[in-house]
Amino acid sequence: MAYTWINVKQPYRIGVKNFTQRFLDNIFVVKAKFRTLSPVAVCSDETDVILKNNKPTVVYKHFTDNNGKPVIPASSVKGFIATYHTIAINDPNRTADLFGTMGLMSRVLFSNLKPTQFNLKIVRIGRQWPPRRRGSGVKVYLASQLLSPTNSQEIYVEAIPENIVLTTLITITNATERDLVELLASMGVHPQGNKPIRLGRAKGLGMGRIKVDELEIYKNLFIRKEQIDSKNYIAKAGEILDNEWSRIKDAFH
Repeated sequence: MAYTWINVKQPYRIGVKNFTQRFLDNIFVVKAKFRTLSPVAVCSDETDVILKNNKPTVVYKHFTDNNGKPVIPASSVKGFIATYHTIAINDPNRTADLFGTMGLMSRVLFSNLKPTQFNLKIVRIGRQWPPRRRGSGVKVYLASQLLSPTNSQEIYVEAIPENIVLTTLITITNATERDLVELLASMGVHPQGNKPIRLGRAKGLGMGRIKVDELEIYKNLFIRKEQIDSKNYIAKAGEILDNEWSRIKDAFH
């Protein structure tokens, strides 16, 4: 089977009890560098046609920013990190309070995930595997290469190659230290080695494995940003992952 289900209390961010007020106060900024462990793709609705094996083949083009540079859009970054928060923290009220829900804006703000190199490659993927059975949690893909079983299902996409550094800024507003620690855990941050996380496959033309390579944490004091020691926060994020590992390990591989 190409996927499994991670058991969680509730897979959706619906409703919040006693939500945190939305003020621009007590702000943490995380400057993160991820590294691609596989080709990574988030495609737009634009296509191109190339010759593949002497046959015309449709290629789905990668999402780009206003300057035409390939990026993982901020909405996708928020989506997969919020999903990992659902998995790791397993508290739907906490996830909704931090990442927002209907009628309540997110307290976590993301920038686009930008590659440091812009040479794309064309890779073959398969259509999204539909669930063969209904699960009660979050669906996570297991296959390292998500290729379709038959040529009739082949899809080609532009992808950011493996071993490319991606950079992003993540801002948490009206934040507590608990918010910061949970965010780091959702990114797979661990003091003994950061865990791989996956993006995409909830939608048919997104896919890839990435891992946090480096991070810096700042406390925003409005007139300046002050870098803070991240070791304690990273250690606490690791404790969250360790305590839940038997339940969540299939999501971090």
